[in-house]
Amino acid sequence: MTELQEKIESFQNLLIDIATSGNRSEEEGNFKQSRTELIGNNEIKDLLPDFVKTNRTVAQFWQYIKGQFSTYKERRTFIWTEFAKTLDHIEAKQNGIINNVETSNQTETLKDKLIKILGEQKEIGDGFLLKIDSISNMKELDDFLIEYDNWNMINTDILDKAYVQKQLFQIYSGASNYLGNVYVEKNSFQDKRNRVLYCLPRQLGHLKTAIDQTQNLQNTDLLPIDNQPTTTFQQQSKTQNKIMSKLFISHSSEDKEKIKPLIDLIENIGVSHNQFFFSSHPAYGVDLGQNIFERLKTELEDNVFALFVLSDNFYKSPVCLCEMGAVWIKSNKQIPILIPPFDFKNVQGVFPNSLGFKMNDKDQLNSFKGVLETHFNLTPIHISRWEEKRDEYLTKINGLLK
Repeated sequence: MTELQEKIESFQNLLIDIATSGNRSEEEGNFKQSRTELIGNNEIKDLLPDFVKTNRTVAQFWQYIKGQFSTYKERRTFIWTEFAKTLDHIEAKQNGIINNVETSNQTETLKDKLIKILGEQKEIGDGFLLKIDSISNMKELDDFLIEYDNWNMINTDILDKAYVQKQLFQIYSGASNYLGNVYVEKNSFQDKRNRVLYCLPRQLGHLKTAIDQTQNLQNTDLLPIDNQPTTTFQQQSKTQNKIMSKLFISHSSEDKEKIKPLIDLIENIGVSHNQFFFSSHPAYGVDLGQNIFERLKTELEDNVFALFVLSDNFYKSPVCLCEMGAVWIKSNKQIPILIPPFDFKNVQGVFPNSLGFKMNDKDQLNSFKGVLETHFNLTPIHISRWEEKRDEYLTKINGLLK
């Protein structure tokens, strides 16, 4: 075994250890040194897996691999498969048959390209699955459906053109068949939303199946396709998200102590101090003696993102109930946040069923961060810093909820 081969296998084993043991921050130095040496080697840098080039720290790789696969076995198999090309190259050179391997690598390019494209489409779809839960009005839903239908059309086109045999295309096409609910008005908010909630999980499941089955196909089973539509769609979907300029928080003054940690968390995500507006603190809203509803008229525009912090106190407050109707109509984006023990069954008024999240829900806070980053056009903070700030917030808020 050559020295280079030992370095590759050592780094591969380190990645498997991280993938099956969690975020091994104590391996940061070893990770960075090994990665730098391999990427800096001109002989193999183009043969290394893409995730080695894009994930620069242990934390970044951990977030990547746990998001791709849910089981340790899948993660190990994926890492072994991704490094096979690099190790095959080293062994072939050692045995004097490098030309044969290079020819083989050229025939594998078609499969690698298709798997990459399908993976990108699945990542977009995973984002849709998070986004649909926070959609709160017809305009926003219709904008979303433009992106969703375009994504679905591209998937159908890829699966139709990429395979000699069309079974995967036929299976995927069947996932889009939604008959509707006879008790729900056709083309209503609920009908349109139900279509996505019914079809999208099935479509994502079929994309994963297509990726898994493509891994086992021969290049002769595949046809060349153009990856340009995927790039075009990603650029288009970014421009379709309306950028917010102000964040309005509607809540009861009785709950203001619980609002402060939430504001701190949102500022840590990247929304600036001067983009907030709410009435319980003079630094963020209404001046002494100013009429709250007159101020609302001047503040509410179609680029306002509204948070409704719901509790028993909220529904007991005439001011909050008046705000709710006015803000819901005038703002572009709305998310209800529940203060436990207030529960979803207690939600009343304009909010659709299943919309929103509890303010101490760790997983939903991760999704909330992504929504804010998208709508306020924010640069995502580093994952380790986010987890630190999120956990600090959860400690504070859970203490206040006791």
